[in-house]
Amino acid sequence: MDIALPVEFDANCRLAGRLRARFLDSGVEAAYRDWRAERAIPFVRIAMLASIVGWTAFAGAALLIGPEFSFLILPVIALTATPLIVGVFASTYWQRWRRWVLPASALANTFSGTIAVLLLHYGPLFADELTFADIGTATAMVFVYYACTIMRLPPLLAAATIAPYVVLQEVLLLRAYGADVDRAIAYTALQLVAVVSGLLLSASLERQWRTAFQQERLIESQQRVIAQERERSEQLLHNILPQQVADQLKSQSGTVAEAYDEATVLFADLVGFTPMSAELSPTRLVAMLNEVFSAFDALCVRHGVEKIKTIGDAYMAVAGVPMPRTDHAEACADLALAMRAEVTELSARLGRTLDFRIGMHLGPVVAGVIGASKFAYDLWGDTVNTAARMESHGLPGQIQVSEPLALRLRERGYRLTERGPIEIKGKGMIRTWLLDAAPVQST
Repeated sequence: MDIALPVEFDANCRLAGRLRARFLDSGVEAAYRDWRAERAIPFVRIAMLASIVGWTAFAGAALLIGPEFSFLILPVIALTATPLIVGVFASTYWQRWRRWVLPASALANTFSGTIAVLLLHYGPLFADELTFADIGTATAMVFVYYACTIMRLPPLLAAATIAPYVVLQEVLLLRAYGADVDRAIAYTALQLVAVVSGLLLSASLERQWRTAFQQERLIESQQRVIAQERERSEQLLHNILPQQVADQLKSQSGTVAEAYDEATVLFADLVGFTPMSAELSPTRLVAMLNEVFSAFDALCVRHGVEKIKTIGDAYMAVAGVPMPRTDHAEACADLALAMRAEVTELSARLGRTLDFRIGMHLGPVVAGVIGASKFAYDLWGDTVNTAARMESHGLPGQIQVSEPLALRLRERGYRLTERGPIEIKGKGMIRTWLLDAAPVQST
């Protein structure tokens, strides 16, 4: 399935260029920095734990060398590097400090590298200066790669982080080997290789971070679009089928059908539709029917009655299906009375007299979904046929009900007028009633 992403997504997520790792959109850039700070937390924790291990090993070496050296080294480690490293590690667990984790870890790297270079140069650890040059340069290189890879610092921040101890190491080298130019150049070249390669690695990792951010945003955008399309599909399905039936169709295969012991079926039909269709233009006719049936749809929702379908100018609804309810007769009666009142209001608003015949009957029905390509939820049974006959043999502007339904409604306080027996095709003589009004509400 092709996913149509928002047009602005591509423009917002484009980088400024191959050499400049920055998003064109400032809002996206700010979102990326927050995202990156959160994703960098595990790397910062690993880096700080590695620093603690490294300084512990350094302190152990100082103890092995002798008290004169440990007396110098241990206080420096205990009072400077250790509190800073532990503080950065602890800050990764505090939500309010997380945005400052990367700068704080960069500061810890700068401070630790500077302290290490100074201790290696001035501490009485080595017998000659050559050993300092070897170990000091190697240490500075380790801190460079440490900042650019393990700590995952962005290139600019990495450059600012490593600059102090790299420059310090270079100054100390020139001071120690001012007369030996070749040796000074050799160690300087080693440091330069470490700095350039480290920053290139940092830049490469930064591009990977930004690519991952772009991909995550792309996936989120696709998921939003998919969710919107799914919601639209769900809404369309629920517009065609009752929600319970739609959910049942999604969870099972095969025919969906169920029998109901009792429900009330309603039919409403527009009187004089044929001459009206000859008089009005197709556009006006459809617009009028749409306004009427949309009003009926809203009334069905209000009274908890399920609309089944429209057939030309006829409207069919049922109460008690698909969710059984004991007051289905009252619900349909209230709906029919509301429909009649709504038609009166619509007639005044449209400037045209509209009359509907409404018929109702209660009894057992079978309900289910038919169709393979275009689903339709429908009702079957003698109850449906009788309700349709109640409408077709009714009077304009009246609500005609069968005797069983009339008796139920009279028990509930509805006012009805007996119309008397009428001849129903296929049924013979049937006593019918006209529904006049709902029960009078006591005050």
